[in-house]
Amino acid sequence: MNNCKTQALWDTGAQVSIMSACWKSDNLPHLEVHPISDLLSKDELLDLRAVNGSEVPFQGWVEVSLSLCDPRGKAVAQNEVRVPILVSQDVMQKPIIGFNAIEELIKKDTTQSSESLFLLRNSLRVGSSKAEALLNLIHTASSEIVTYPVRSGRKAIVVPSGQMYGVSCYIKTDLKVKSEMLFEPDENLSLDEGLKSNCQLLSVSGSTHKVNIYVTNVTKHDIVLPPKTLLGNIERVTHSYPVNLKEAQIGLVVEKDNQNSPSLPEEPWEPPVNLGHLNAEQQAAVMEMLRDESGAFAKHKEEVGYIKNLKMDIKLTDQIPVAKSYNAVPRALYDEVKSHIQDLLKKDFIRKSTSPYASPIVCVRRRDGGLRLCVDYRGLNKKTIPDRHPIPRIQEILDGLGGNRWFSVLDQGKAYYQGEINEDLKKYTAFTTPWGLYEWNRIPFGLTNAPSAFQRSMEESLEGLRDKICTPYLDDVLVYSQTFEQHIEDLRSVLKRQQAWGVKLRPDKCDLFKNEVRYVGKIISADGYRMDEKEVQAVRALKDNPPTNIKELRKLLGFLGYYRSYVQDFSRHAKCLYDLLSVDHTQTPARSAKAGHAAPTQKNHMD
Repeated sequence: MNNCKTQALWDTGAQVSIMSACWKSDNLPHLEVHPISDLLSKDELLDLRAVNGSEVPFQGWVEVSLSLCDPRGKAVAQNEVRVPILVSQDVMQKPIIGFNAIEELIKKDTTQSSESLFLLRNSLRVGSSKAEALLNLIHTASSEIVTYPVRSGRKAIVVPSGQMYGVSCYIKTDLKVKSEMLFEPDENLSLDEGLKSNCQLLSVSGSTHKVNIYVTNVTKHDIVLPPKTLLGNIERVTHSYPVNLKEAQIGLVVEKDNQNSPSLPEEPWEPPVNLGHLNAEQQAAVMEMLRDESGAFAKHKEEVGYIKNLKMDIKLTDQIPVAKSYNAVPRALYDEVKSHIQDLLKKDFIRKSTSPYASPIVCVRRRDGGLRLCVDYRGLNKKTIPDRHPIPRIQEILDGLGGNRWFSVLDQGKAYYQGEINEDLKKYTAFTTPWGLYEWNRIPFGLTNAPSAFQRSMEESLEGLRDKICTPYLDDVLVYSQTFEQHIEDLRSVLKRQQAWGVKLRPDKCDLFKNEVRYVGKIISADGYRMDEKEVQAVRALKDNPPTNIKELRKLLGFLGYYRSYVQDFSRHAKCLYDLLSVDHTQTPARSAKAGHAAPTQKNHMD
């Protein structure tokens, strides 16, 4: 600095260079301190802050001559630049050389990269890799973004069906050193519809300019990629940041094995449930109980319970892996699906996998518009030995509710995610995506034995209370009582059990202290139960779309049979429809057709 050999902090993260007033007084006392207004325009202000956000006071600025040193410690004249350095009132042992000065020093000789690299290594006393990285950073940051086309080779390439294939491509660039590049497929390219390619990070050597671009054939047949096909473009990467996928878990109940260090009870709060149908006195009594048992409710939508006793088993008939290629994700859903997978990773609901099993994902919209990641486990389910634990019959549940006047329905959010897959069996749940293979830590939707395992767990949690004051049907628990006062105590007992079991309820989905509630598709009240109007609408809509053949008629009768107990004289009304399924009606058209005559249509018979 001004021909004075100096030790300084070389900081590429600092936007300005800075020295303390004390250091300047000791080392460069003759430099004139200029007012900061000389550097800024009339309306500009300098807001100088440290990394922690605190303000850094300064007196002004000085103009200093900077240069790198040769091996003998002498300044290299052709490398010299003049830069402004701020003078701070804070005490600093050494000056900070910021990015504004670093950029000028390295840009001074952009045509002789080897010499700049040598000076950096000598002056900074760092290895070749760090010096080269710094050199690339400055040259990349100071140049405009240039893209280069990427084409396949001179020979046609066969991309096998259902596989990802690396295509060797050659590019022409003006790179002189090894650089990190980003490949982006061009959405306007006329590739075969079955070929897909994603963004890829590449390391491009200055000598070969040869890269591998991965394309995926999502069809069930081989596809030929013509020679010299334009796949996309690459450009230099200016910055890259590592992503930590194992951030703090959100909304998980942490169980402690050490019984001598019990977890602290949750702070009481008022779950936001709807009690507007109760009078003021009743609301006060209910809210007092809910505050006492508030630990059973989730405080936000992302909070999910953890049922430590729910460890699901998967028993297979054989050990031949189910391995299928992934389903193509619509381009419009890429960001949303990737974000959803990252969210599941952060919460530790899934983890990366090396399993030989692989089932494809299916994207499903929930009723609230959110995304639900489902997995097509049909192949795995065929090999799974069924869990024969029974799911309660709805009719038996309804028949046991007589004499009660007060009802509450407790609903859980993301119910299956509250249980775990046994560690040795998680490999069976592996699912494949365009971004890799993952497996479940928590219980996913789609496994054939998941309902039975969850039902068993809910019944165990309510042992002694079931069929007396409550009944569980998967993630829905109905609590019933004859009086309001008794219902408070009954609901308190159920909430205590749910909380101790690790269940978290969604307060916005719970229906509490009602004389009439919707449960298992029925409207339940003191007068009995009736069909929900929402379900009846689906049946009534069938009159506008009558069946036109035998196959459609069988579907209709199977659907209507579910509601036969709610239709008086169902058999008598449906007899004319069942008559159409008789042997004479179904076989007559076939015999006529064999005789060479035009067969009367089934629609005519039904009419």
